[in-house]
This record gives sequence, structure tokens and C-alpha cells, in this order.
Amino acid sequence: MLNGCSSLSNLPDISIWNISNVTTIDSIFRECLLLSNLPDISKWNISNANDIRFMFKECLSLLNILDKFN
Repeated sequence: MLNGCSSLSNLPDISIWNISNVTTIDSIFRECLLLSNLPDISKWNISNANDIRFMFKECLSLLNILDKFN
């Protein structure tokens, strides 16, 4: 969805997105090189996602990303 948005630096409040039926989310933020912060997405229901390995791959500006998921 946002894969390769290398100029994207900020996002609106995406924490309210209902992604409970999403099955492919593996590269949603991949290569968002300037993205430096995320809203609190810890309540996202990703139980139907088949692969999340590359969600944040090459997001070099993100800090404390592991705090966003439990």
C-alpha cells in the first residue's frame, strides 16, 4: 500500500484502520525511508495476516518500532 513511498515522513492517525480481514500486509511500509514516526498501531488486529516480515523493512528513520506491536 505505502511500499516505496520514500518521501513519506508522517502519517495521519492510521491506528483507527480496521485491518482485521487483511491477509497481505507484509510490505505495507517497506522502503518508507523518511517515515520517522507511527501512530500507535499496537491495537491493529493482524491475526489474519499471513506474513509481516517485511512490514518495516528499510524504514531507516523509524525509532522504537518494536514498541508498536506486542
